[in-house]
Amino acid sequence: MTYVSNKGGYSVVFPSPNISYSSHNTQTDLDTKGVNCYVQFNVIKYSDKANLEITPAVKIYECRVKSTAQVPSMYAQKSLGDGRTFLIEAIDPSWVDFANGVVIQ
Repeated sequence: MTYVSNKGGYSVVFPSPNISYSSHNTQTDLDTKGVNCYVQFNVIKYSDKANLEITPAVKIYECRVKSTAQVPSMYAQKSLGDGRTFLIEAIDPSWVDFANGVVIQ
């Protein structure tokens, strides 16, 4: 399954089609100096979609990350050539492989 951003010029390829996801604008630094995230995706198993906003299995943040920032290891990082970084967090430990398999292009 692929999400194509209308205004960001990128796509997110999810490693499974059996999901439900949503995105919304946010403003967070994830408690990390030098990080500015402005879009958040929530992802969950399709059959659990009623809980998507309450207890997502994975969160993906679109961010600007300064080169001096020390991003916590709980986030997988995927970067685009234009300076945007996507930080991916598996909230549910059983989703770590899914989180690591997300492709941003």
